[in-house]
Amino acid sequence: MTDSIADPVLTLPNGLHLSLLSRRQKGCAQFIAKEVFRNGAYSRTGFEIRPTDIVVDIGANIGVFALWAAPQAHEGRVICVEPTKVIKCLENSLANNNLSNVFIVKCAISDQPGNLELLEYPGFNAVSHSAVFQPSGWGQFFIKLLWRKQQAKPLRVVCPCRTMDSILDEYNVSHVDFLKVDCEGGEYSIFDSVSTETLSRISKIAMEFHELHPSHDHRRIVQRLREAGFRVEVKRSLFERLFLKTGMLWATRN
Repeated sequence: MTDSIADPVLTLPNGLHLSLLSRRQKGCAQFIAKEVFRNGAYSRTGFEIRPTDIVVDIGANIGVFALWAAPQAHEGRVICVEPTKVIKCLENSLANNNLSNVFIVKCAISDQPGNLELLEYPGFNAVSHSAVFQPSGWGQFFIKLLWRKQQAKPLRVVCPCRTMDSILDEYNVSHVDFLKVDCEGGEYSIFDSVSTETLSRISKIAMEFHELHPSHDHRRIVQRLREAGFRVEVKRSLFERLFLKTGMLWATRN
């Protein structure tokens, strides 16, 4: 990694360069890059991204997934949705890598348009989430353990939010080949409210779900997707289930 004060850059395994806003993001960026590239978080048989695919990335964060997906969908589009200021990393990365098939939507997705209050963790921007809930106790412990310079309290920010239907309509998306979702608990308001017609336009879903609030139960999303005609599989380790309160959901149309 080249790391100057002006423009620290992380070179990804596919040769693209991820621009960072500060040195503080280095550890988090390496963590996400390892998860996506080395651990294959979104690589699965039957979920390959094809050259002409339309990919929608809900919870784009600093853009690691987008930079992984964009070369694969080089004749298609990658539409990235992210409400926080760290999306500037992806904006800079697109210019530095001469990528023209990635589009950025600066908002959160929720069940209705308006504003949403988020909590951000400076130095570990991978877990920004609604102010209504927070990472599990073990999740907070690992954040503090691995990033010791983390501020004691997260920052509160307000961002705009839109519905998924409105974003797909704005970008004239008639069909989504690959929907990636990682929005730290925001997935419930999305799938509780998304229309059946919109779900019918989606072929594959790869989602990291979270159970960070008493109302969170991934089985609710599973039922919604099965009723909409998806075949759904859930993968989670015992540690993820008991301590991190997370897991992966994979869905394809029957």
